Amino acid sequence: MKIIVSKEPNYTLFELNGNLDLIASEIFEKNVEAIISEEAVNLLIDFTNVDFVNSAGLRGLFIASNKLKLTNGKLVIFSLQPQVNEIFIITGFNQALNVLDTKAEAIESI
Repeated sequence: MKIIVSKEPNYTLFELNGNLDLIASEIFEKNVEAIISEEAVNLLIDFTNVDFVNSAGLRGLFIASNKLKLTNGKLVIFSLQPQVNEIFIITGFNQALNVLDTKAEAIESI
């Protein structure tokens, strides 16, 4: 998993590349901790290049969302691949987390 981090005035963008599995979720969670410590409160996550997510990855997203809520922040996920979207639907994470179709919608939602 590769994470490209871009900081904008109102949000931080994570562009994920690869699978969000056990090892990647640990890296993801460390990156989230880093942006929260820098007082960034809105996190947008681009899933365009994520082909697979497992329970560890979903757990990492849920933890990140809860941590950001504690700082009055928001986590927004967008551009899910069809197979990843199916996992989100089956697990209910499409309703538990903010999941949108496009980056423009994600930016508008914060």
